[in-house]
Amino acid sequence: MKKIAILLCLLGMSFGALAQKYVAISIQPELTLNELANQLDIEKDLLISLNPGIENQDPIQTQQIVVPANRYQEEAREVQFTIYEVSSKETLYSIARSFELSIKEIKDFNPYLYTRELDLNDKLRISVKNLTEEEENQLKNLNKSVTNSSFGKLKHLVEPKETFYSLSKKYGVSIESIKEANSDLESLQAGQFVTIVREQEEKEKELEKIKTKNKEELKFVEVKKQKNLNSILEENEISLERLELLNPSLRYSGFEEGMALKIPYKRRSLLIPGEKSINLEYYINYPEEKQIKVFLPLSLNLFEKDSVNKELMLRRNRLGRIALDLYTGIKIAQDSALAKGVVTSVEVYDTQADSNHFYELLSANNFSTTQAVIGPVIESNIQEVLRFSETDSVPVFSPLINTSYHKHNLFKTIPEKKEMENAILSYMDENYQDENIVFYTDSTLVELKHKINYTFLDAQQVKVNDDYLKLADIKNVLNKDKPNWYILESTDPGTIEATISFLTSLKRNDYDIRLFTTNRVNFYEDEIPNSRLGDLNFTFPSVSRELAQPAPDRFEEKFREQFGYYPNKFVVRGFDLAYDIFMRLAFKNDIYETVNLESYTEYFENKFNYLPFDFQEGFYNNSFYIIQYKEDLEVEVIDFE
Repeated sequence: MKKIAILLCLLGMSFGALAQKYVAISIQPELTLNELANQLDIEKDLLISLNPGIENQDPIQTQQIVVPANRYQEEAREVQFTIYEVSSKETLYSIARSFELSIKEIKDFNPYLYTRELDLNDKLRISVKNLTEEEENQLKNLNKSVTNSSFGKLKHLVEPKETFYSLSKKYGVSIESIKEANSDLESLQAGQFVTIVREQEEKEKELEKIKTKNKEELKFVEVKKQKNLNSILEENEISLERLELLNPSLRYSGFEEGMALKIPYKRRSLLIPGEKSINLEYYINYPEEKQIKVFLPLSLNLFEKDSVNKELMLRRNRLGRIALDLYTGIKIAQDSALAKGVVTSVEVYDTQADSNHFYELLSANNFSTTQAVIGPVIESNIQEVLRFSETDSVPVFSPLINTSYHKHNLFKTIPEKKEMENAILSYMDENYQDENIVFYTDSTLVELKHKINYTFLDAQQVKVNDDYLKLADIKNVLNKDKPNWYILESTDPGTIEATISFLTSLKRNDYDIRLFTTNRVNFYEDEIPNSRLGDLNFTFPSVSRELAQPAPDRFEEKFREQFGYYPNKFVVRGFDLAYDIFMRLAFKNDIYETVNLESYTEYFENKFNYLPFDFQEGFYNNSFYIIQYKEDLEVEVIDFE
């Protein structure tokens, strides 16, 4: 096959008159030109014209010469030539290597090279042979298969009329990179092998990992005459982006009849083996423009007057700051979706935290073509958006709060408190090994108290004998001879601070204590040092994994370069939520068809898995994290189902 490949596309490029056939014959050594002409009965001038430079050899050093086929009666190998023009810096070695020939083979058909050095602008004859029809059919697919590979480095066999420019387009690389990888080539001529170094994008590298795990799931499909690109995509339920990742030649050479495409077998599962989350970037089926509306209390009207101290105003308007951060994250998500080929039209409306202005905005809006709404962030305003959009059943995503009401088109993106309570108690139950379970609950949390009691039948409740919590109240129910798991369920800052202080003191006195809560209120983050929480291996459910695995440095640094500060959790929340919506629409073009997927989607700090409520209208997100502080100040995401 290697030998065949050398001869690709050199058919029909004969030397001299196209109709004339030539053969290559071996000759006896030590012959003079006259002796050779007499022996072959061929005119000396004809021999010289067919073997330039032979006249300067005495005796002849060439071991093969070219003669007209009709002047030589014995059996001989028919030969054809392509003409190669020598460029500066080229040597016989580099030319021979590019055509995969020996130096002697080149000298034999260019006899003058036996008597002088190679020179700039020399026109060399490079021998080729006729191919059988079977060989020719094999070769037609050679460069296609090479182009269609995903390798970073490959060899291309130059075809007639190909240039550095056409190769750069075919493989999606720069002309400079081709020349750099082939420094000994000044120009391209048919029959040469050219090295192509193609930088793989991050998503292509990721896809290579996926293909390594799933080699048996790829098949080859030949494009038939009646097929077009859309029919291939529809029949195989694959997105154009994923098809291009598997078949890079589609980007550079386009779609054509007869090409063999690598296509995955239809999958019953969206999950890649070994992965726990679904990556919808691999299932982009509808990249066309998405219609999104965003309602946020940016309150930009407050900054219109020149006399306003904008920095002071922004510091005082916390809701406006949060809204601005969410907006920034959404816009970055829009750019990221576009980089994946997904176009989004995002219309942003400033509610101005003014009910009258907000009502006017809604009255002037038409939701008939809207595919999703993000916001608002205030409960009463969310209710108004639902009222205006319910006729068209437009999905409305509440980004920051769980409303007290339900609606058929409302998506609650913050996990339900009861879901997180159940998760942390289930985690404790599954990992329970005869630890001493102790709990404290505020008097208002009667239902949670009962839930703890029937999950852990031997659990002991901390009872406060006076009006405030004392060290003795906790110590009375702890066991120094076994690990103690302490569940703290309180929103009272004084109770939280006193409990952690007492537990820390008891741990120093050789009590083995681990602290849990189902509701990590802001007081833990704002007032309690992480070192103290780490000493107690503080464990809790969390909407995001910001504390344990914040957005990667590349995202944070890029954000800082663009905006001058590092992104906070609201920026990342805006990005994750919006990007997930964009990818869901690119996957199914209808948010409702992406509900109840087999697993969750996950981005920088947040994950999403929308399910319908059992006995209520609407949908909720049941995906969140369990976080644990460690004694070495590390923060860990606990793996749980």
